[in-house]
Amino acid sequence: MNCSPSYCNLFPGFEISHAKGHKLISIDGEEYLDLFANFGVTNLGHDTRVAQAAKDQIDKCMMIMTSDLINRPAYQLAEKLVEITKFPPHSKVCFGNSGAEANEIAIKLAHWNIKGIGLSFINAFHGRTLGILKHSASKKIHSQGFQIERPIYIPHFGDLFAIDYIEDVIFKKLCDPSEISYLITEPIQIEGGVVVPEKDFHKKLAKLCKENEILLIFDEVQTGFKRTGKFFAFQEFGIRPDIITLGKAIANGFPLSATISPLMTWGIGAQGSTFGGSVVSCAASLKTIEILEKEVDISAIERIIGNYLRQDTPPIVGISGMGAIWSMTFPNQEIAEEVRLEIFKKKILTIPCGESSIRIEPPLTIDPEELIMAMETICKITKEVGNRVIKYL
Repeated sequence: MNCSPSYCNLFPGFEISHAKGHKLISIDGEEYLDLFANFGVTNLGHDTRVAQAAKDQIDKCMMIMTSDLINRPAYQLAEKLVEITKFPPHSKVCFGNSGAEANEIAIKLAHWNIKGIGLSFINAFHGRTLGILKHSASKKIHSQGFQIERPIYIPHFGDLFAIDYIEDVIFKKLCDPSEISYLITEPIQIEGGVVVPEKDFHKKLAKLCKENEILLIFDEVQTGFKRTGKFFAFQEFGIRPDIITLGKAIANGFPLSATISPLMTWGIGAQGSTFGGSVVSCAASLKTIEILEKEVDISAIERIIGNYLRQDTPPIVGISGMGAIWSMTFPNQEIAEEVRLEIFKKKILTIPCGESSIRIEPPLTIDPEELIMAMETICKITKEVGNRVIKYL
């Protein structure tokens, strides 16, 4: 194979032929239940209505460079994104191709408004391109071998101790608040193990940033588009960041990202992208949002996954999650991977996260009965593996 050696195979021997709804079908015709939604991309599963919207646009015109030519899909989508984020009406949207690109645009925009250094959290993940890599601290392999300028990292994401650390250590011993341009964070640390913050964490963080004139960037690439229940996770926490970034589920599988802010005042040509805001992806995104608005309610998913994971099932040592994104943590990576691969043998697809956790992140349109059967299987396998390994712990 000539693909990059940085690519991995999470499911040994599994080659995908096609997909239908929330099932992935192998080249042998075997159906696998998708409980990871392509890392939170296909929130609607493989919905043919989204595909049809893209096909209809292709028949009209398949390529317009949005940063230089007016086109209806991109302009309609920008207006819709400002509406559903409930940002000020004068807010602007800058399109890109990926979450990493959206985050780089956000940092560029922050520097445009306030010169200075950036803050981010340990165990965060914001992308793997070189510009944003310094803010990704969830896995050493992401930056190993690269000499990059590091930001100031904040420990204990989600814990109110982190707020004290910023005030007592960063502000008093490392740098004056006036030297800081922005703080970038995820609403929930997904790659870091699905770490859900304490109730008032984000409110206190936003207050701290506002008082010290530090721009708050929310990376909603993995949490946006009803993954947590509301359209965006920042709405769950009762705040409004200065800048938000969107990607992954924005077009349910078509390459697209967006950076949104009322502070976007730069001039013509300051930022653009050949394929950012592709008319095909924008058409798919508009249809995705339409379906999410009219049809998607994840309360049943949250209840089912939460109830099953809250059972006392050794060797699980911790669970975390909200909405339709959850993790179960094991004593070590070896046990977590053994459980995950045993689940895979039952034709259920889950993915690793954190140091020793398994992530459950189904399409938001999954049938509740199928999810119940899958969770019963997951709990049964977890218990069986636990019975085998518990005596060695």
